[in-house]
Formats: sequence, structure tokens, C-alpha cells
Amino acid sequence: PKCKSTTVSSCPDLDVVFLLDGSGSMNSRFGTHPNGYYGMLEVLRDWVRTIPLTGDDHTVGVNSAVRGGSFRMTFVQFSLEDEYWVCKNGADGCKKSLSSWSTTGCRQPRLPAGKTCSDGRLSGDLSELENDLDWHEANFMADVTYMASALKDAVDIFHDS
Repeated sequence: PKCKSTTVSSCPDLDVVFLLDGSGSMNSRFGTHPNGYYGMLEVLRDWVRTIPLTGDDHTVGVNSAVRGGSFRMTFVQFSLEDEYWVCKNGADGCKKSLSSWSTTGCRQPRLPAGKTCSDGRLSGDLSELENDLDWHEANFMADVTYMASALKDAVDIFHDS
């Protein structure tokens, strides 16, 4: 973990689930980026590299002993009505639809060997979070916009982590 200023060290730890807009509306050019989706990921990547993280990987869950102004987070991409996409470790797939995992439609369903991501759970590990963002960059849905199921699933992530 990074050194923390006294300004944030007295703050409570913060868990954040980022809902990434993977809709077609993010597919338009955005400044110097080929599209708004990649621009959004670049801003998140820069931010994740500068904030104090807990250092806990996704397996720690509620057992984290880190205290004092640190972050854990995960990233969920939404677009379609009945599914959301997260970076998953192993062979489970990358897309949750109607309570089952699948790799259908994912451009890069699995990470390269030796890399791990947050597995759709809260993580304070920089390597896992960067792998999440790399995975989301490779798996931009670019489809319709529907957010309701992603909000429900974000609540489930808080309960499960």
C-alpha cells in the first residue's frame, strides 16, 4: 500500500463498484480517444494508480484487516437488459446472464496465464484492478443501454464481498 496523508488516514475504508457504460453510445469518438469507453477506462486507470488501495486481493472479502482511508473496488460493464460482464478468473466465463456464467460474445473470455483479476469481487490489489481494466478494454460490449440489472448485480457484489 502507498503512504497515506493524514488527511485520508483517518477516513474509513471505501468499497466502490464501478458500473462501466458499455453501450453503443460510448462508441463515438471522444477527444483524442477512439471512443468514450476507452477514454473512461483511461481516466479510471490513472485514478486507480494514484489512490491508496488496501492491498487485499479479491479473496479476502469481509476479512480485510486494513483500516484507514484505503479503497477496494471492482468493475462491472453493463449494456444489455439481462446480463453484465466482469473479468472472471478460471473457466467460468465473463458474462453473467440469468444467474449463469458464459463466454458467449466475449472477445477475450480469459486472462493470459499467470494473471488474475478481481473475479467480480471487491479488490484492493493494484495488479488485479489493472488486469480488470485491461480485460474490460478488450471486451467492450458496444450494444444497447440498459442499466437496471447492473444496479441489482452491483448490490449483490457488496453482499458477496
